[in-house]
Amino acid sequence: MERMTRGNLVLMAGLALLAGTATAAAQDASPAAGDPPAAIKSLIQNCDAHKFETTVQMIGPDGRPKASKVKMCGTEGQSDADWMRTLKDAVEKTAENPQMPRTAKEQIIAAVNLEIERLSHPALQLPQGWRE
Repeated sequence: MERMTRGNLVLMAGLALLAGTATAAAQDASPAAGDPPAAIKSLIQNCDAHKFETTVQMIGPDGRPKASKVKMCGTEGQSDADWMRTLKDAVEKTAENPQMPRTAKEQIIAAVNLEIERLSHPALQLPQGWRE
């Protein structure tokens, strides 16, 4: 997990929550039903540097549709290049996660790759002083 030092990957918390829906044992490991650990809560609340968020649509254990939010936060002072590496690492780690449901993996990877593509081609900027 040495790559995770580039950014605080709250994504991993989201992945753990998604994997938890697949197995009851993983749900028993959480401090309270549905509550993320305190360290994860603090990361979620301090996401000013770089931020990525998406919603994954799954079918819950009860057979009903369920939406789960997945968030990733960069670290304070992280460069844009480091953030891009963090996003690429997230794609890799998501693809390699054997516990995550395939449909969740596909949605997360597609959303993160779309964000990488968006950041790779910044919008044309208007010259300074330009007004409508």
